[in-house]
Order: sequence, then C-alpha cells, then structure tokens
Amino acid sequence: MSAYYDFLEENTNVVKSTGNRNKIIIILSYLLIWALAIIVFLVFTSGSDAMGYSLMYLWIILPVTTFVESVLIGKNDFLEKENGDLPFSLA
Repeated sequence: MSAYYDFLEENTNVVKSTGNRNKIIIILSYLLIWALAIIVFLVFTSGSDAMGYSLMYLWIILPVTTFVESVLIGKNDFLEKENGDLPFSLA
C-alpha cells in the first residue's frame, strides 16, 4: 500500500511537475533556435550569403543562446546538484 502512496504523492506534486515543465520548455526553446538557424540557412540564404550567415548565427546568435540557456539551467538548478560543482560549470 505504501507504493501506491508514493506513486500518488509523486504524481500530485505540483512543484515537481512545474519543474519538469520548465525543463522541457528550456530544452525545446534551445532546439527550436537551432532548427530555426538551419531553416534560415536552407531556405533564405544563397551561396553568397554564407559568410554573413556564419558570422550572424555561428558566432553571435547560437553562442549567446547557449550561454543564456546554461545560465537558466544553473539558476533553476535543473541538475539538482547539492555540491554545486562550480569549477566544472565554468569550464
């Protein structure tokens, strides 16, 4: 019977379900930006726009997006580390 109570508590925990939803939103937003970068390259650029695309997306937009996503992951403690391995996150 205790297994049922554990299952019920885990599935009705609002805080835990909100955390899972936030994790999914962060991951999907990052994947959406990568997909958008690929779509823009394939659909809207010609051969002469390759340098501009690489400067804009590969050197500015995607690194900034990666940094912002990593800050959000660290801020929301998605890895659930108790020790907070700061030296590894800075590398």
